[in-house]
Amino acid sequence: MADIKWVKLDVGLFDNRKIKQIRTLPEGDSLVVIWLQLICLAGNTNDGGQIYFTPEVPYTEQMLSTAFGEPLATVQLALRTFEAFGMVEIVNDVICLPNWEKYQAVEGMEKIRENNRIRQRKHREKMLIEKNDLKTCAYCGEVATGVDHIVPRARGGADTDDNVVPCCIRCNRAKNDKPLPYFLNVIGKDYINKDRVMNNGKLSKYVFYDGSKFIENECHVTPCDMSHDVMPQNKNKKENKSKDITYMRFTPPTLDEVKTYVASRGNRIDAQRFYDYYEAAGWKDSSGKSVKNWKQKAITWENHSPTAKPKLPDFENPYKEEKREEPTMTPEEAKEWYDNLIKELQNEKN
Repeated sequence: MADIKWVKLDVGLFDNRKIKQIRTLPEGDSLVVIWLQLICLAGNTNDGGQIYFTPEVPYTEQMLSTAFGEPLATVQLALRTFEAFGMVEIVNDVICLPNWEKYQAVEGMEKIRENNRIRQRKHREKMLIEKNDLKTCAYCGEVATGVDHIVPRARGGADTDDNVVPCCIRCNRAKNDKPLPYFLNVIGKDYINKDRVMNNGKLSKYVFYDGSKFIENECHVTPCDMSHDVMPQNKNKKENKSKDITYMRFTPPTLDEVKTYVASRGNRIDAQRFYDYYEAAGWKDSSGKSVKNWKQKAITWENHSPTAKPKLPDFENPYKEEKREEPTMTPEEAKEWYDNLIKELQNEKN
């Protein structure tokens, strides 16, 4: 989320009772400015309201004084005031702003990131079609209207240039999420251009023509494709229908496959817990529907599980919301507390 550089501020910020109390203190306006700077610093860190210089190096009071351009004593006073008012938490020297969702909506940022990915994919597709030598369908030779993923994304195919070819709307709809050999030999055998497919550098990496049919190269055979490499046509519609069901059958992964995939993603998902959860449910999701792509489920766990975030120092989970009793002070009590705090800081210096 480092690409999100904004935070939200309520227009009634200065009507907040805590802010009003702080502004009555000596140097109160400076403390309010420091509070706004802390919010911006947390937004720049983009880690659930935590504030640190690096994940391994938390900000010290002296570092904040340098970053904010404020005297050290003022920064110390501000942090103690904010902590007393429940506006910040300082655990193991790490500063954290509770209720961070008030200032930066995580769900909104995820939507922005998803929209950016969709927009970038469409741009790549458009650039591919605009190339002079890629304006015709890689399968039949008609005018290309879009691109097709050689290995369908529903089957784990990547959204990269080496996995897409220009495609007309007829071939795109016919192939859909079917394996490439099945599309070439069964669905589109009456209209595909065999020479064009064999001479396409990308497609030839996946299939070869033996004189009678297209066969998938061994290096690209996947477990979900081996049992139905090429489905023969049958005049019996009921038999064809039963074979279509077999073709879409899901093969559950092994625990080792889950561990390998989680490790390749570099996240902190508990692979054993993920596997046990879906294995106990018969590989059905929370709504009772059968899982079609377990890797996509793992990515969903990665996006929503707090344990998938970078490991933090050993202190209470900052993502956990707790009900707190907000301290209240009268102006006289606040002034007395402030005077005692100044004396304490002066004694520490002496």
